[in-house]
Amino acid sequence: MDRAWGNWLASLAGRKVGYPRFKKKGRSRDSFRLHHDVKRPTIRLDGYRRLQVPRLGSLRLHNSAKRLGV
Repeated sequence: MDRAWGNWLASLAGRKVGYPRFKKKGRSRDSFRLHHDVKRPTIRLDGYRRLQVPRLGSLRLHNSAKRLGV
């Protein structure tokens, strides 16, 4: 937070940086990204609404996994 305010104050004289904004609980969607090797995939479909991830195990998906299998 201190760095955000410092960047904003320093930007008044130089390159513009936006005013620091804080995320309100419930306003942003929780998400994450998974990176894997396309030639040797380790992330696999594990049923209709499940995804097998190496370190996390089997994850349940909110929607169907049909789009991921294409």
